[in-house]
Amino acid sequence: MRLEHWTYEFEGDPEPALRQAHAFESYLEQRPKHERRSEIELRIAYLYYLAQEFISEKDEGAEAFPAADAGTYRARAEAIYARLSNATDPAVAAEARIQLFNLREGRRISVNANKW
Repeated sequence: MRLEHWTYEFEGDPEPALRQAHAFESYLEQRPKHERRSEIELRIAYLYYLAQEFISEKDEGAEAFPAADAGTYRARAEAIYARLSNATDPAVAAEARIQLFNLREGRRISVNANKW
């Protein structure tokens, strides 16, 4: 299973990222012992990270979201990354630590071509 390949871009709209995060969460709720759970949780954190970035930067498509939502999604991403930074899978733990550092340092994870 590979979760990093996408057939479209979010283009600054947090809604598709949030829908995917919720779909992954629902999937894991039905499968609490899923063998790839930590990898899926990494994707969920990434999607929340993207959503908070789009909202806080007021990207096109994010206008309907209150600014306070950015903080909520940032906190969710940070909590997931913090928990996964101690994962038994070294690749998951390393990725979680990197993304947690990036999040806390305010680094962007998406590239908005309209802002180049």
